[in-house]
Amino acid sequence: MTIKPRCVVDTNLFVSAALFKHSVPFQVIETILDKGVLLLSQAAAAEIQAVFSRRKFDRYLSI
Repeated sequence: MTIKPRCVVDTNLFVSAALFKHSVPFQVIETILDKGVLLLSQAAAAEIQAVFSRRKFDRYLSI
C-alpha cells in the first residue's frame, strides 16, 4: 500500500497558480494533485475566496 503525501500550500501560491497557467506555482499544484493530496482548511478556502473577491482580480475572473 502506497501512502500519498499530504500537502498544504500558502494562499499566495494557490492564487498565483490559478492566475498564471504553466507557472512554477501552477506546476507545484499540478504535481501535488498528481502525486499527493492537497489539503485545504475552511479558513484557507475563505481566505482564497476573500482574495479573489478583491477588485484587482476582476479582470482575471469571469462570472
